[in-house]
Amino acid sequence: MLATCLLVVAHAVIAGDLPPLSDAEATRLAAAIDDADVRDEAFVALVEHIERWPMGSTAPDAGVSLDALVADPVSHRGEAARLTGRLEQRTPQPAPWDDVEEWFVRTDGGAAAVYVAGVSVDGPRVGDTLQLSARFYKRLHLVGRDGQRRHFAAFVAPASGVQVLAAAPADATNVRLLLVPLGGGLFLAVLLVAWSRRSKPMSAARGQWSTQEVLDAADDAAQDLPPDPAEALRALHARAGGPS
Repeated sequence: MLATCLLVVAHAVIAGDLPPLSDAEATRLAAAIDDADVRDEAFVALVEHIERWPMGSTAPDAGVSLDALVADPVSHRGEAARLTGRLEQRTPQPAPWDDVEEWFVRTDGGAAAVYVAGVSVDGPRVGDTLQLSARFYKRLHLVGRDGQRRHFAAFVAPASGVQVLAAAPADATNVRLLLVPLGGGLFLAVLLVAWSRRSKPMSAARGQWSTQEVLDAADDAAQDLPPDPAEALRALHARAGGPS
């Protein structure tokens, strides 16, 4: 435990202009549980630590090897890192970490999990290329997008230090999905217009009458019938060519 704490303090000394980890924070961070997807005491310690970072604090621009962190997380616990990559996923965390999101950032060295504290709704979008300063938290063992379990290096970072280097391009897939109902609606409208134009001459050819025309014809026929119902019925049969 003492050796681990000394390593954490040593990493804090070379952390650029980031505030160093206190002895108490280093001790709590050393209790991180690798390969477990739980928010342990080490996570709490790092969240409280990054809340003390002044605005604009950055980690040194030194290459970080995610493979080295995964291979020996104990030796790199608390190490400061500057990550640059594409934001692939944002997942809100359950209470009491409502202001924390789990991000997956695709860097040149692979995917890293970053727990970002203080996230706002209008934060970076999936697909944005961003850069952020963080401290290494622990190694995670999770199921990736391909359904395979693999190890990920996990970090904790403040949202205030996230910089969007390039915005995500417009999603062509969403544009195509929007055009589908629009195109379908236009096609339906064309069919309705064509059917309407064709139905008018067809109705006339079939001798379809309007309601008013039917009423007028019935009124004219009624005026020529005798007042006696039986006689009127016989007259109607005679006009229709039936037996009298």
